[in-house]
Amino acid sequence: MAPNLIQNLNVCIATQLDSSRIYVHWSFSEHIREMVESMFSTRWEELNLAMCTYDITGLHFNGHESNRYYMKGLTPKQDFMFMNSLESERTYVIDIGIQDKEGSFFSLLRSNPVYLMKEQHEQVKVTSLGWMYEPVKVHQGVQNEFSTYSLYSNDLEQVKKQYE
Repeated sequence: MAPNLIQNLNVCIATQLDSSRIYVHWSFSEHIREMVESMFSTRWEELNLAMCTYDITGLHFNGHESNRYYMKGLTPKQDFMFMNSLESERTYVIDIGIQDKEGSFFSLLRSNPVYLMKEQHEQVKVTSLGWMYEPVKVHQGVQNEFSTYSLYSNDLEQVKKQYE
């Protein structure tokens, strides 16, 4: 998305790139920026933005319980991240927020969950769906068996005479 289209939205979107990489991009509205500045009594540019990546495989994620998580510092002007070397066959959710001096994390945005498939599964998926992209084959012999018009009549004997 172009920055001017999302600059007034509060959104965090995660997309699978391959079996071990996720692309994440986010946007904060001016309203949220002002609210956070007021809450932390700090200008937006001076806040410690961070990204928390949760491995939520097999869990009903409530924002606190996860198998493990990874914390990464961000710059206030940053609005995207390529996440590399993630374990495949896992489900991840990413939060963007503020990390205070004591290390506590205050989440502002949460992404959609992303499941990373193994590459071999991706190839099977593409192969198995390949039939949908093949052109439809028309068999010439079938077309001659169908009439281009229909004849309706209550008199069965009259219809039989037409086809004799």
